[in-house]
Amino acid sequence: MPSTVACLSDFAAERKGDYSLLASFCGVESLTVLNWFDGRQLPKGGTLIKLRFFLELTGYKVDELLMLSQVAYKVSATVGYGLLTTEEIKELLEFQETKGVYDVLLHGKNVQPARRYKLERLSNEWSVEIATAKARLSDYIESTSEKVTALRLAHKPQTEQRSIKANEPIEDVEANISGGVIVAAAHTIEALDTLASDIERDEHSRILRKTVGLSLDREALVRVQQWIQNVLDES
Repeated sequence: MPSTVACLSDFAAERKGDYSLLASFCGVESLTVLNWFDGRQLPKGGTLIKLRFFLELTGYKVDELLMLSQVAYKVSATVGYGLLTTEEIKELLEFQETKGVYDVLLHGKNVQPARRYKLERLSNEWSVEIATAKARLSDYIESTSEKVTALRLAHKPQTEQRSIKANEPIEDVEANISGGVIVAAAHTIEALDTLASDIERDEHSRILRKTVGLSLDREALVRVQQWIQNVLDES
């Protein structure tokens, strides 16, 4: 059975630069997701739970979820599907610290009978909501994935990096951005406007060039962003 790291690595290879859906599901920036893929900087706590359930919803059998008891799995799903927070579960299960929640939901640690009763009751109380959320999120992920696939097929793949200048026809820009990276590029360009230092902007620009496969000046970035948004709006 594949681990979270193995599933994530395969997901990254399949998506080829489009990680915005994963980022949105986990409540983080697209650039944050890039730090997860080598397995050295995985998310923690509730974000890690959400990552595992996202991977499961996309068809992966995640080892760390399969090892959980049915009760722990269902309670973990309330966090994974955004129904409850780990802080709320801490209060409901009367843990002193959130670490106790993570021991159960991330690592499958056994609990004493009194707390197990609370865990089972929570699992039963949220069964309908869990099933409904799972179906809704599965449909959303599937439909969004199909949209990204359509965008990827609709645009020629980038074969080599070159410079795009501000006065270049936008059609030439379109021809050099593959649909599979449109959303990731849009998030990256948007992030450029919020950065305080030149070092941060240089790093984000580097990631953008790597993602899109183009070397862009600032004015061209704005024009590409506008075109990307138009593609998304029309799809």
